[in-house]
Amino acid sequence: MPELVEALRTGPPEFERWPAEGVRLATEAELSELGPPAYDLVPMDRYRSEGFVDGQLDRVNSGLVLANRGCPYACDFCYLFFGQRLRRRPVEATLAELRLMRDVHGIRHFFFLDYTFTLDQNWVRELCTGIQRLDLGISWVCQTRVDCLNDSTLAAMKAAGCAGVWLGVESPELEQRRYLSKGRIAFDDIQTGVARIRAHDLEVLCFIMVGLPNETESSLRNLNAWLDQSQVYYSLSVFTRRLGTPLAREADADPVRQHGWGYLDRTTELFGESELRRDQLDWFFGYHDSSPRRVANVMRWRLAAATG
Repeated sequence: MPELVEALRTGPPEFERWPAEGVRLATEAELSELGPPAYDLVPMDRYRSEGFVDGQLDRVNSGLVLANRGCPYACDFCYLFFGQRLRRRPVEATLAELRLMRDVHGIRHFFFLDYTFTLDQNWVRELCTGIQRLDLGISWVCQTRVDCLNDSTLAAMKAAGCAGVWLGVESPELEQRRYLSKGRIAFDDIQTGVARIRAHDLEVLCFIMVGLPNETESSLRNLNAWLDQSQVYYSLSVFTRRLGTPLAREADADPVRQHGWGYLDRTTELFGESELRRDQLDWFFGYHDSSPRRVANVMRWRLAAATG
């Protein structure tokens, strides 16, 4: 940071732009020519994330891998940094990056950042075959949707070291999913997806979103009940409109128009964008602050144990 400040003081920086003709989405051919990130420039041994050790969720030294770019589903709350068209990275290039982080930096736990990892299941199975062929001996997690699961692919993932799958559930409540443009996914689809993953001895982790404009105390209690019943690991986020997403571009809900550019820093007594008051939800916060299935809690407890 001091170097950046000093550089800005001396005049406007001249950044190299890629590609030279301006901002656009790279083609698969261009992606195939890109080498791995310069991991030697960062302290890779200091990066931690969730992973599984002997079947237990733990805080592990983890490597982040972006294999394929683009997601065709375009959920209204989501950034689409890489567009809606799937562009695949060569399997061999992805394998080389995994091997580099393992051999040079000693990393054996990985998180695949691909928005919908199992979108191209042939690519996934080819990657899994390569991991086994190279005998990498790694553990990894990925993220996908409940409607993009296949038994043969899940079996291949398990054999290649996959330990857990994140699902973008958002909410077990249909009205919440409809607001987020996920209404086509039924509750039974969620239950089937969870069961299918577990049938292959993989852990299920779910992204959950709360504080939507249509949130009610009843929907929050139903969420807690579902988490008790399903026993999935989960991550909890409070809904905030992200700039550049369809939900933030609604004329009557544009956060910048309403609150200015500092809207992310404003404080409010309300829970997210709902009409629920935070001071009346102690029962909700108490549940999640102590839940052993909430990933943030496990990470916090593991860090406390590691630092004494």
